[in-house]
Amino acid sequence: MLMRMADDSVDPAVQALARARSVSGSQSRRRAVKPTHYSGAAPDDRDPGALGRILDDWARSHGYSHRLAVSALLDRWEQIVGSEVAAHVSVGEYRPTKSGGTVVLTADSPSWALQMKYLKDTVLVRIEEEVGPGVVSHISIVGPKESSRRAGRLRVRHGRRSPRI
Repeated sequence: MLMRMADDSVDPAVQALARARSVSGSQSRRRAVKPTHYSGAAPDDRDPGALGRILDDWARSHGYSHRLAVSALLDRWEQIVGSEVAAHVSVGEYRPTKSGGTVVLTADSPSWALQMKYLKDTVLVRIEEEVGPGVVSHISIVGPKESSRRAGRLRVRHGRRSPRI
């Protein structure tokens, strides 16, 4: 069945093709094994997971969950306390402790500092709802720095009044 050329020789390309066919025919082809059962619509171990859940599990296993919770507190401060309070009170510092952590809130006026002292328990509950329990256990509130009244050019010395004219 090989094609012969005019001079009764066999074409080398045809010979190579015949060899390839004979070699491949000698090896039996294996068919892919079909699964005996199908996955179906119910969830199983091979289904992809939700990215948020996967990242939460990874952060928890690598010890980043507490840092992420503190970052969430700083990021969601306006949602936690509302826009009016957030305009006058900001998160100044977070100090980790054994029982959770202390958040230092900085108010822009003494009246807002006093108002936050009244709202401290409510804000603590809102932080636990929004960020999670155990992240913040105590809230410390500081007002603005008062101006220092030190000696200056126009200072009255020793508490005396200025002379009357």
